[in-house]
Amino acid sequence: MKSKIFIAMVLLSLMAFCQAAEILMTFQRQSGGRTGESSMTTTDGTVWQSNASVYNNSNYYYMEYMFDRLHDPAGWGTGWLTNSSGADKWLTITFSEARYITKIRSYTIMHPGYRSDAHVSTSADGSNFTQRGDVLTGSHYNDSDYYNYYVDVYVNAFVKTVRYDLFNNTYNGCAVITEVEMYTQNVPVPEPSYLFFLGFALLWIARRKA
Repeated sequence: MKSKIFIAMVLLSLMAFCQAAEILMTFQRQSGGRTGESSMTTTDGTVWQSNASVYNNSNYYYMEYMFDRLHDPAGWGTGWLTNSSGADKWLTITFSEARYITKIRSYTIMHPGYRSDAHVSTSADGSNFTQRGDVLTGSHYNDSDYYNYYVDVYVNAFVKTVRYDLFNNTYNGCAVITEVEMYTQNVPVPEPSYLFFLGFALLWIARRKA
């Protein structure tokens, strides 16, 4: 009887994980990320770091505009733009602790004719990266609805750091990101080792009953 109750509880727990809903992660700027600065911290301890500083302007292109969820046909000022020094541009987003990420949605078109493509990678430890996909916007950057164009990169793993390596920067070598949306789940996701343990426990109980 106890074994049946235990099995039922385990199955109910796994069903709850399977029914988890995807939700958008939210951020709020705490410091940095303005004109001439290359890093920003949000209130949850996430650090946004670029190898090139924010493009010089009094109130446009701030790094915080990457998660303000504003899209504007005019394009300018609604996203983040790096300065034009150097050929290679990258941006990392590092959480205070690893989080489960289901997908990363990227908007990299700020204005007709201007775009940045990017390789998107993630790391579970902040050091070793796995490339998850590419954001290629070349066929859309002159569309009338260009500012709503995005690319989803699916991750479904625990992530400490997200990295963008930007290329094909068509605006004087500046890297453009209009918006970054990262999605997680509204319930904790079990570690693979935890699922293995549950499977082993169920197998052991089944053999005891046989």
